[in-house]
Formats: sequence, structure tokens, C-alpha cells
Amino acid sequence: MGGVANAALLFSIIAYALIKLYPRHPKIMVSVVRYFLVVIVVFVAVIIGLSFTSIGGKFLGALAPLARSAIVQSVAEHSPSTLQQSMYNVSITIPFVIYTILLSVMSLSLPAILISLGSLAATYFASSEIWLFMLLGLFWVPAAAYGFVKLTELALNRRALIGISIAALLGVILAISLVVNIQPALSMSIVPQQIVSTVTPPIPTPDWLDALQWLSYNTPPNATVLSWWDYGYWIAVIGNRTSLADNSTVNSTQIALIGNFFMSNPYDYTGILEKLNELHDPQYILVFEPYSILPVNLTNYGLGSVCILIPEYPAGGDFAKSYWMARIAGYSNNYISNTFISLAQVGSSTIYVPFANNTFYAAYNVTLYSLMFNLEVVDSSYAVWSTCTINGMPAYWIFEGAPTIMPGTNGTAFKLTYIGFPGYTGPVTPWYYLLQPPPWAQLVYVSRPYGWVIIYKINYSTLEALARNQTLAH
Repeated sequence: MGGVANAALLFSIIAYALIKLYPRHPKIMVSVVRYFLVVIVVFVAVIIGLSFTSIGGKFLGALAPLARSAIVQSVAEHSPSTLQQSMYNVSITIPFVIYTILLSVMSLSLPAILISLGSLAATYFASSEIWLFMLLGLFWVPAAAYGFVKLTELALNRRALIGISIAALLGVILAISLVVNIQPALSMSIVPQQIVSTVTPPIPTPDWLDALQWLSYNTPPNATVLSWWDYGYWIAVIGNRTSLADNSTVNSTQIALIGNFFMSNPYDYTGILEKLNELHDPQYILVFEPYSILPVNLTNYGLGSVCILIPEYPAGGDFAKSYWMARIAGYSNNYISNTFISLAQVGSSTIYVPFANNTFYAAYNVTLYSLMFNLEVVDSSYAVWSTCTINGMPAYWIFEGAPTIMPGTNGTAFKLTYIGFPGYTGPVTPWYYLLQPPPWAQLVYVSRPYGWVIIYKINYSTLEALARNQTLAH
């Protein structure tokens, strides 16, 4: 149920009703058609006008799906609903609503026309942005009920056998619809709250609650926290600290500044300092990155037993969201795929990893990645310690090049090189680029038990000194 298709259906119904009424009331209908055309022109003009103002965002996206900004596209609730989602939400009430629409056209009954037009308009908006399905219910439920009642009345007015058969069929349809809608509700009732299962597939973990509790008890009351907007409400309500952006996503300028900071070069100290100044000098940075730990035996490759860390498995962390951070910051898709994020293969599975070539390593040269993919974070993870360190196994990221001695070109000399792990095909970042975070970022906490939530304190005195030296050097 695409928005364009629903708009076409809506205006087709209106046009058909006007055509039916014109022969009966030609003078009145001429005026009505004029007003109708004026409304359409005004509606289009308003949409075009909003696209040049700051009012747009999700509201403009609901009116005109093709006018979505990057930040609107990045929010799951603002994405268009698919046909499957739409059918799942309205299930078998569709025939009753269709019957109501047919009645409104044939009978020109004012209540039926109002309910039908409301349902069609709400369907358009709900198909434009999935969160507007709440609005759809206000019109869809009365329309379905009206159609069901009218069909029941029609059945009861028929001969006894036919009427009873139709009434029984309607009863069966009603029973099926109840089962269809109750079963998903029961399934949802056992799903943990999002804050303890914020990854996909949902894995219950207290990491977020643990990190927010630490934030609440170990930072100054007036501290501000720089993070992606997804976690703004949690930081403000549970962590009791000020976040720079939250889930309302109303301040798109601020969110773009945050995205630009995260995707910038952490060793351009002057640039980092300027970006933090634009964000009113936050004291802390919070990053979220889930990963899996896979112990493997690589003795045949001369590496012994090691732990492989696979980012975004389960999915839902800031590395995956960095695509939208870059888009909102103004980077093109082509630039993102050639600078920030690359595809890689692990066996038959495709994963995303930081971009790397012989001259540029995103895991080192991009602020967000350098804050999440470094040895200090890995060594501070309780999950890594309990699974790997305590058993004498070093831990490497799947995209991290392991140091290996390889024969030289002449067959006699040897050289140190860095190769990907067996089964991995993709960009490789040498291990020495992943030793530590940028010098101005002080790691202060890694959540338990999995180590997915990472908190840094920004050392402004160090950053200012580095920026000053960098300026003098140039």
C-alpha cells in the first residue's frame, strides 16, 4: 500500500462521487469542483513551501514521501510501511472497509462518505510513515465496523438459510480476526523491554542499565553527554544527565553536527576541538557497539587459539548507524562506501567492516570507529576477559590483520605482514592501528557483562595542547 497508490485511490473516489452528483445538482457541483481544485493547488503549494523551510522533517515526509531528509529516513518509525506490514496490521478487515467505501459511493450517505474519506486519507499517511498507523486506527476501525454491520443487516434481510449462512460466515471471519490479532499481542508480551534487548535478534543484557547507572553515580550532575540521538532519552531519564540530542529528532542541525563529529578524523585536533566547541563542549562521549566473541583454534596457521570479535553481530550498534551519521552529515553514498564502510565475507555470510586500503584505515582515521575498535576497550570487556584472556587467548577483531612472518620474494628472506583470518575475505586493518583511542579521549567505563556500551571523558587540556602544536607545525 504505497502512499502514491493510496493518494490515487483517494482522489478517484472523490472524483467519482463528484461525477455522480453533477447531473442532479449541476450549479452546486460547479462551485464544489472549483473549491476542490483550489484545495488541491493549496495543498501542493504548502508541500513545496514546507520543503524550503525548517518545518519539514517527518511531517513533510508524511505529506510527500519523496521529500524525506536523511534524518527522517534514518528513523525506523518514519520509514514507509511495506505491503506486508500493512496487510498484517489491517488483516481481514479490508473487505468490510471496501464495502463501506462502496456504500459511500452508491448511497452518497454523509456518514459513510466521511468515514471512507478519513480511512483513505489515514491509509495514505500510514503507508507514508509507519508510526502513523495509530492515526489509521481512528478511521479504519469505524469504517470496518460500519461495513460489518451493514453486511450483517444485508444477510439478515435475505431468506433464512442464506441469511444464516452469511451471518455464520461473518462470525467465523470475526473469530479468525480476533485470533490473528491476539496471537501477535501474546508474542509481544514476552519480549523484553527495549533497553535490555536493544539489538537484533533481541539478546537480554543489562549492559545499558549498568552503563547508565555508572553515568548517574560517577559523573558531575551538570555533565553533558555526546552520543547518537537514539540514546538521548535513556541518558536523560535513567542516567540523569544532559544529552546533546534525543529521540524527538527535532533539532536536525545538532544531529548533523554530532554525525559530522563522529565521522571526522580524530587526529585533526584543531577540527575536533572546533566541532566540540560547536556542540557546547560536552564532557563525555558514549558509544554503543555490540559484537560476538568466537573462540577458534588457528594452530595450523601458527596463531594458536584466539578469540575473533565480530562487530554488529547481533546488530543495532553505532557502527551500523554510522551510515546514517555520514548521510546526515552530508556525505554521499559513494563517498561512504569508499571511505567509511566496506562489505566483507565470513564464510558464506556478508558483514560490514571499516574501510581499509594501503593508505587509509577507517578504524583508525574515523573518530567513532577509533573509539569502539581499540585494544583498551577490548581489554576492559568482562566478556572478553572471561572468555579469552583468562584462557590465554588473544582477542582480535575479524577485520584486524594478524602479524605473520611470510617468505620474501627471493625465497630466502622473510618479512612481517598482516593477513586476514581464515574464512575472512575483506579489508584488513593492521593491529597496531587499533592499540588505543585518540589521546584526547580517556576511557572511563565499559559496561558489563558484554562491554557493548563504552564511555569516554574528553580531556580538553590535552586536546587544546595538541591542537595548538598542530597549528604551529603548519
